Amino acid sequence: MTKSTNRGRGGKRPGAGRPKKARPAPSSTRYASAEDYLQAVVEGSEVADAARISAARGLIAFQKRRQRAPLAPLQSPREQTRSDAQGAASDMTERFKARVIELSGGKKHD
Repeated sequence: MTKSTNRGRGGKRPGAGRPKKARPAPSSTRYASAEDYLQAVVEGSEVADAARISAARGLIAFQKRRQRAPLAPLQSPREQTRSDAQGAASDMTERFKARVIELSGGKKHD
């Protein structure tokens, strides 16, 4: 039996394996919010990185409050109809007064 001179053929060898991708240099600039980062990418002052852009888009929903429509006071259908009628009547009165002044030549009559 002969002895093998090359023991331990497996394991890590220098230069073996797939070459690593070149990554963009990390930016030393810190942004206050995800929206600020995206604005910098749009303006061109920051290099676009797909992973960071995706993360920033996901974070915007949590960093910025949603704007909601103000709630109108709840009224019953009867009260709503009554207030609509009053609004229409006051509008009609104002339009009538303006028309009377217009037809009278701009003179107000009390």
